[in-house]
Amino acid sequence: MSYNKRAIAKKLLTREPWRFRLWDYASHVSDGAWIPYNWSKFLAWEIQKALHKGGARILVNAPPQHGKSELISHWLPTWYLDTYPTKRVILGSYGDDFSSTWGYKVRGEFFHNKHCITKVVKDKSRANDWQTTAGGGMRSVGVGGSITGRGGDLIVIDDPHKDWEEALSPTYRRKVIDWFKATLYTRKSETASFIIIQTRWHEEDLTGTLLKEFPGTWTHYNFPALAEGPDDLLGREEGEALCVRQHTKESLLETKRILGSYKFAGLYQQRPAPAEGGMVQRAWFQRFGMDTFNEIRRSADEWLQAWDLTFSPTGTSYVVGQVWARKGANLFLMDQFRNKIDFPDTIKQIEAMSRKWPSAITKAIEDKANGPAVIATLKNSLGGIIPVSPRGSKEARLAAVSGLIEAGNVYIPDNSVYSWAGDMIEEVVTFPSGANDDQVDAMTMALDRLYKDPNITNFAIPSAGVRTNEWSSIYG
Repeated sequence: MSYNKRAIAKKLLTREPWRFRLWDYASHVSDGAWIPYNWSKFLAWEIQKALHKGGARILVNAPPQHGKSELISHWLPTWYLDTYPTKRVILGSYGDDFSSTWGYKVRGEFFHNKHCITKVVKDKSRANDWQTTAGGGMRSVGVGGSITGRGGDLIVIDDPHKDWEEALSPTYRRKVIDWFKATLYTRKSETASFIIIQTRWHEEDLTGTLLKEFPGTWTHYNFPALAEGPDDLLGREEGEALCVRQHTKESLLETKRILGSYKFAGLYQQRPAPAEGGMVQRAWFQRFGMDTFNEIRRSADEWLQAWDLTFSPTGTSYVVGQVWARKGANLFLMDQFRNKIDFPDTIKQIEAMSRKWPSAITKAIEDKANGPAVIATLKNSLGGIIPVSPRGSKEARLAAVSGLIEAGNVYIPDNSVYSWAGDMIEEVVTFPSGANDDQVDAMTMALDRLYKDPNITNFAIPSAGVRTNEWSSIYG
């Protein structure tokens, strides 16, 4: 940029400072119609800084219907070409029609919006391929489409997968990846920046492949619909919705109930898992309903409580207590408590679970972290407490009991019995790459003890207590 052009740009930014920030620009140019969400501001600023430097490689994962395309496919190219009218933008998406829609919107801003200073060549104004009077322009293309002519200085990919059918097809996933590598990537200019934004559909989608094949190359911004811990990019509290104005926590949990835990984890939490599972496959678990639940309550051969204790109301770990029953060779998960609580509440919950399930006299408590303090507090007031020292790594402990699950001897209640059951299975099948593993730890402790140290008893049948779900406020 010449000195004269720099002076003009400086004068313009002084007079119209809203041009400096992408989200301010979009809000101003739309006359306030586009209102940036908090997560949009954060992402816009990170992208803007990277584009000024050049050579950006950015991956963004965000849930559907949260405004990501309006920011990335509409306002980002508009701001970029209004700021750098000599640059070229390439926008790719799952289909020609979808990508052309954004090309049409961006071109329309330069044709009709009084705030835009970049002009478009009118004799080459197709929605999917047009030029600015300064020599820049925008090309929109669907997956598999060819790109000829000049390369791109900003290459944007917005949702290369349209739906589950495409995402679950190995052939289509390969098509997306090959198209990106052989077509899009070869069209980059020397200092080109790539922005890929997508909802996660599959662990081997474009995001998953690039992170796996080119570690450390791509800056990854992950925005789950519901925050999952202290590492949240926006500093949200766990369970806080990404965009309350668009989707409240309650509406997201309703969506989760409709989609199921597996699809919700990928589409909304950006944690896709293999359909079959990881160390433990999803199909290995047996499910049971209320009739079996009531039958096992009456006739189980053995009962056990298993507690994994890491209490810290503001940390990442949960206190998890599970009640298991054995009937012959089969093991049934009959109840579970899971929450972030402190020491006094942990004591209360173990006592409450023992009252609710009086036959579950044996209480296996992991003898590490907070376990020794709990054991010392309860050993003289609550019978049956057995300290358990973990053997080997978490992975090794799950591997040791995985044969039981694969053989079909482990039964998890279906969601008609407990609404948290699907999430418990998701945690197991995504282990060790999932967000949490507390339920896995409690389960492996219980299965290991019931399988390796069977103790068939004639405990009284539990008759007290109505079936409750302490997590109903969260899991519905």
